[in-house]
Amino acid sequence: MSRLLANQNTLHMHQGVEGSDKWEYWVFKRPLTQLENECEDVWLERLLHTAMAIEEQTASTENQPYSDIAVQKNDVKLLANRLRDFIDVIGFVPSIKGIEEPEIFEPHEKDNKKRSNKEKIYPQVASVKQETKFRQYLRERLNNNFKITIGSIWNELHSSQNMVIEDFIEVTSVTGLMNTSRVYWIDDSTGNPGQSLTRQSVIQAMSEIRKDINS
Repeated sequence: MSRLLANQNTLHMHQGVEGSDKWEYWVFKRPLTQLENECEDVWLERLLHTAMAIEEQTASTENQPYSDIAVQKNDVKLLANRLRDFIDVIGFVPSIKGIEEPEIFEPHEKDNKKRSNKEKIYPQVASVKQETKFRQYLRERLNNNFKITIGSIWNELHSSQNMVIEDFIEVTSVTGLMNTSRVYWIDDSTGNPGQSLTRQSVIQAMSEIRKDINS
């Protein structure tokens, strides 16, 4: 990867990331699912800034004078592949130009699946029998449309308040806006209230279920 970073370096400006080595760690090695001591808003902000930095570096690399065009193309490919990893975590790619839907990467899916996922860290996925009705609801949506985004799920939850979604859950309320939003629900079969969920926890559940479906 070229050590020449883009002039506009979002990670430096907003996250205090200095130098090529630290920049490459944030972009390529730091697990996207890693929360550490971050709150949900900070975690999502970090993902957005990382995605923006990848876009900036891609544009800069494409415009840099390379003596070896094959190396230049490989650098761009590495950046594009990393950007696709965001789909596994939050269901879409946050972008300077707005949310990019996963379909734009369809021609590259076959190559992307061959890449090793050993560096990714995911919590252990529960079996279907142990899943809550909410996770069963998510699994059904992902089985029908593997690329469904958190935005689509959240819109359905918002529009289904005080309603039962098929035989899975009754959505009692969805509060807040965007990253601070929380959904409250009831198990439709038992009438018992489930644990309220944030957007980030739903994103995480979707990521785990996607991984389970692919295994």
